[in-house]
Amino acid sequence: MLFDQKEFEHKIEENKLEKGLKLFINNKLELKEKAENTFTFLIHDKRAGEISVRINGGRILNYTCYCLSKNYCEHLAAANFYLQQEILKFEKPVKGKKSETKKRISTHKILQKYQNSIKIITATFAALPKLKQAQITEINKKINFELSGASALKQQFYFHLAIILELSKVSNFNYSDKENVLSAFIKNSLKEVEISFAKGLDSQERSAFIEAANNSVRSQSNFRTGVFSFLISRVCVFAKDKNELEYLRSQLKKRKQNRNRLDPIDRKTIAELQLSIALAKLNGKTYSTKNYETTLELPIALAGLEFCKNKNEKAFAILKQYGEKVKAQNINKYHDLVDETLTFAREKNDEKIEAEYLKEKFIYGLVIDESELERYFEIENGQTETLVNEIKAHSVFYTFEKIAVVLFHQNRLNELIEEIKKEKNKFRLLHKIAIQKFPEHDAKFIAIYINHLVQAITDAKFPYFQEQIFNIAKLYLDKFPSDEREKMLETLKSKLMFERHMLTYIYKIYS
Repeated sequence: MLFDQKEFEHKIEENKLEKGLKLFINNKLELKEKAENTFTFLIHDKRAGEISVRINGGRILNYTCYCLSKNYCEHLAAANFYLQQEILKFEKPVKGKKSETKKRISTHKILQKYQNSIKIITATFAALPKLKQAQITEINKKINFELSGASALKQQFYFHLAIILELSKVSNFNYSDKENVLSAFIKNSLKEVEISFAKGLDSQERSAFIEAANNSVRSQSNFRTGVFSFLISRVCVFAKDKNELEYLRSQLKKRKQNRNRLDPIDRKTIAELQLSIALAKLNGKTYSTKNYETTLELPIALAGLEFCKNKNEKAFAILKQYGEKVKAQNINKYHDLVDETLTFAREKNDEKIEAEYLKEKFIYGLVIDESELERYFEIENGQTETLVNEIKAHSVFYTFEKIAVVLFHQNRLNELIEEIKKEKNKFRLLHKIAIQKFPEHDAKFIAIYINHLVQAITDAKFPYFQEQIFNIAKLYLDKFPSDEREKMLETLKSKLMFERHMLTYIYKIYS
């Protein structure tokens, strides 16, 4: 056997695949003869010829091609694109289950049809590092056309599965989130599939869902898209066939997780755990999780299964129970668990849980993201008086910086000034407050401002950086009338009497 026919896209070189796809799309391939398990095609290319492919049970056994290429050629790729629509005909029906087998084959063909459509749409653009607007518009137009056809046939579910499987191969790697217009299709398709899943899938849809999960781990390139995580967790909830789950697990074991991944959570381990738990349940046994008790993957796997069963309260309880334990043991792991819980909360539109874990992130995290702080205020309707006190009481890292972000965002500037009095060299923050409060000021505030400015200049040491700091202060000083500014400059110069370079620089600016 050369390879499994379903895996031909991962056995043949990419440039040969593209050429083969063009031959197939442009009808350069003609089936000349079909004898038992051997297909003979005429290739109508610049140099015409024949290729014969022997296939059995979905496996390519051997082939002969007129091009005599030593490696798998574009003509073999073209033949395999053709055979994708034929391969399911060789699946033997099981006695007593003819109607069910026919339904399953039919479903696979529907899913494959839309997968092929998306492949054809994206094939021309897949190798490009960045798309132009005209190309994006063209892809949008073609995908929406396919969607309209799927809607007319009431096959949107299969179309959205195909989008998840195929479009993510292009968009996840070639574009940033801000530029990635195509990611909207993937997000929308994930949402639509989730809606269908929540309503309940019929037997054909479940079969296609399992096929999609298998497809997501069938090769390393499919696995890298991360779609397997979404699909496998849901398959584990409704699959009743142990053989299907065993096959899916065996395929997943072959895949390798990228060691350089940015995600601190091992999604492959989560999927493996979920499959093992589901299999144990089907076998009437209890799966031992002892080896995973100290990992984040275990609670995320358990909670994920409960979310798929629509048992949200139980799922969040699992995450909270484990979170309390890990918080005392490893604060960095707790940060990761908080982020994961927030993702679930947003997916389930649970604002109460989202606000609770945003607060946890503010208290135990390293920094406070202003967009997340804005979201927290939005959920809590501005009732955040206790947040600063809780940060003071429990924060371990960068406590002042986090307090400053909250107070400045809420325009509680006088409270923030009182906090700054306890700190050293907070000139840049004090300058932001000064600009925002102007023209409001008093002698005490000016004294604090000048003291922190002197600390910043002294700490900078090198003349170039000292000048940069003074240039920032100049923006504030120039707002004052000349007589007030002169008093402030005299005070400043008296405190910088040993910084001769700065005295010269100040005299130069304010002669």
